[in-house]
Amino acid sequence: MRRPSLIALLTLALLLLGRSASAQGEEAAPVEPEGEAAPVEPEVEGEAPDVAPAPTPEDGIEDDEEEDEELPPASLRYLLEDVVIEGNKRTRTHLIRALVPYQPGDVIEPEENELETIEWKIRGTGWFDLVELRLRRGSKRGRVVLVVRVVERNTIVVRELRFGLSEGLRRRMDLTGQVIPYVAFSLADANIGGRGIALGADLVMSQTQQGARLTYAHPRLRESEFGLRSSLMFANARQFFGNEPRISQICDVDGVPDCVREVIAKNAVVFYRRTALTLGTGRGVGSSTYVFLDWMGEHVSMLSRPEAASERRGDQIVPIDFAIEDGKSFVSAFRLGFIYDRRDDPGLPTQGLLIRATSEVASSFFGSSYDFIRTQILARGYVPLEKRHVLRFSGFLGTVFGTAPFFYQFQISDLTDLLPSPALDIVLDRRPAPNLFGTAIAVMRNEEFAARVDVQYDFAIYRARSGGLRGLNLYANLGVLMLADPRDLRIAVPGYSGAAALPIDLTFDLGFMMETTVGVFQFGFSNLLGFIDLRGGR
Repeated sequence: MRRPSLIALLTLALLLLGRSASAQGEEAAPVEPEGEAAPVEPEVEGEAPDVAPAPTPEDGIEDDEEEDEELPPASLRYLLEDVVIEGNKRTRTHLIRALVPYQPGDVIEPEENELETIEWKIRGTGWFDLVELRLRRGSKRGRVVLVVRVVERNTIVVRELRFGLSEGLRRRMDLTGQVIPYVAFSLADANIGGRGIALGADLVMSQTQQGARLTYAHPRLRESEFGLRSSLMFANARQFFGNEPRISQICDVDGVPDCVREVIAKNAVVFYRRTALTLGTGRGVGSSTYVFLDWMGEHVSMLSRPEAASERRGDQIVPIDFAIEDGKSFVSAFRLGFIYDRRDDPGLPTQGLLIRATSEVASSFFGSSYDFIRTQILARGYVPLEKRHVLRFSGFLGTVFGTAPFFYQFQISDLTDLLPSPALDIVLDRRPAPNLFGTAIAVMRNEEFAARVDVQYDFAIYRARSGGLRGLNLYANLGVLMLADPRDLRIAVPGYSGAAALPIDLTFDLGFMMETTVGVFQFGFSNLLGFIDLRGGR
């Protein structure tokens, strides 16, 4: 038998080496584009790769040239290597990092909404003008780094600044009724020293009433998910009661000022003081929801009120319930609530949804002089129409069950834009509802059921990402409100019938809002219109 020559053996070895190199080239991964992260490769033995198998006739998809249906792409999964925070100069990095639920080693699927959810959560703190999340290629194939870039905003803001006029506490038919100026002011820093601590101060001042409140909030206690909420409030105020009241009152010589003058004017007025302490906790749930639980303790001093008083309610004369204990009393209540905020901007929103709901329970079991339950819910939805046009739809509903003091009941000035709204629960104006529909709402003042629906049109005049003035809107609002004692919804107020028995009224406002680096300011003209008899003397 002839043996193979040396040349033949060398030739055969070269051929085998060539085939081996070709096979290895076919199995090699293609070169990845720079900056892109590759999908995670399964590292656990027996785990199938996250790639859809090729379709077969058994899958119900036939290989037909006329059918050009694309299959959905397989989802991409990445292994998180790290989370990097960029752009923060004042805010502590660990505060922002705590808002990102991912840890190194977690698997991320960019097709899911989780990254958008985290962006909403960070934006909801109110500490930043801009929040951006992106994935950056990691050190190895299939690994990524989550980059959170923020642009900080000024967190020292004026939450409220109101100058206005209110009608003094004179009887309605007295043409010498005085107009009293007032100011309501609220200032807060939502991120003191970059630690996420919020401190605020509220003040209301007029010739006849004063009030102040300090608030403090800490985002996290001892690395827990729960924060601290607290406030301290004091009010020296008065409340107006009755429709054409008849009173019997003796003023103490050394008592409160203006008591004699109010008696001469035949007004039913309660003079009182409140000192309130609130302690509570809360935490974020998901990206857009915040839940909280507070305890509220109040010391109430009733300084003076009529010994006896009655009012005209429809075509009857009925006694006035002042809804407050004589002398000193206490309120001890727990409040449970949540806030859902999915607006695109906290200042001048153009889209999204805001929901606020609270329920308060006071009981003698907690040491309270009053037993009641109060529930409130407010919902606002923003719908963009075109580039500069937005519609805002709002709804409010509130109920009280039990014996609540009058400052826990609903006031007409809580609902209508034609009267100055309360500040620190202090009612600044004595006037009743404008009653543009001529209904039973004329006799409603402090009641246990309240509702309002309205629609607002916003037109954006100016928008900017930087500078002192960030936005300017013109707005027009139109709504319908209801205020009633629940009994009056079952049995009409005597003297009212048909549609007039339903205690509803019209409210509207026109003005402009501007967002600045120190807060959002609203200038409405409805309060001034409230001094005009809009019913034309009916």
